[in-house]
Amino acid sequence: MLMYMNVIKPLVLTCAGVLGIAGIVQAQQATTPPVVPPPVSASGPCPIGFRDSAKARDWQVRVDNAHALADTVQKRDALYALVKEALGSETDVRIAANKFPTQPNPADYMPYPVVNFDVNLGGKRDSGSSYFFTTRDAAYVVLGPGSIHSRGPVTTQNNTDHERYHVERHWGDSRPVMDREVEVWTHIFTTTFHSDYPYRLLWNPLMSAYENASPAERAITLHELVKYYQNPPAEIGSGCVDEFRAEYRGWIERRVTDEKLAWRQLITDLQRGLDLPVVTPAPPGSK
Repeated sequence: MLMYMNVIKPLVLTCAGVLGIAGIVQAQQATTPPVVPPPVSASGPCPIGFRDSAKARDWQVRVDNAHALADTVQKRDALYALVKEALGSETDVRIAANKFPTQPNPADYMPYPVVNFDVNLGGKRDSGSSYFFTTRDAAYVVLGPGSIHSRGPVTTQNNTDHERYHVERHWGDSRPVMDREVEVWTHIFTTTFHSDYPYRLLWNPLMSAYENASPAERAITLHELVKYYQNPPAEIGSGCVDEFRAEYRGWIERRVTDEKLAWRQLITDLQRGLDLPVVTPAPPGSK
């Protein structure tokens, strides 16, 4: 999500408003995420390095407990610890100062590459998940409680990568917002799906951005997504390629049968681009 402070120009864009969806990466915008089951295949050889079921369950319990804390300081500290765990020691995560409790202000945050955690983000923006903003000479990445989901650290990681990509690639980019959004979500999909598919993410932001992007940017996205399927990265491991492709096709098939998402243009274009049967479900409510 992109927001320029008033020292630049009064432009405010939220991920929810821009993408026309309720949240980022499957309800990640919700301040208190819903309870979800652990990943569907959290054990076994594929994907390489994926956490086992016991660790996934432990993460879910700790996240649920943190969100349920009534004491604001305890809740802040517990969620902050989870953000640090999700992003690893290589990421410098700081707690926001919150001198300005009702609106974002650079005085509360450290400039990028620091990632700021603001437990009150939902009260300052209509997104409690994540956003970035720039001043004349600095950029700021901010995560809120909505970026910490019981599903797993993937939500925190994807939200952070989303904002980082904007800072590093889109600062001053004059292209339409949706062209930038589909670019960043294509990048995240093609660099993480092969390691995170057990989470069974919906990838709503990718589909929504594609729906509203320019024809030229759609063509680039489709090319990258087809290439990703046909020529997966070596890190997947030769023994996991078949499962990766089966999971990729499974994601497409599930979106086709999901009435709320069935009419996404990206799914139809991927069916054709990958030479899969083009399934056109009945419109919602017609059954």
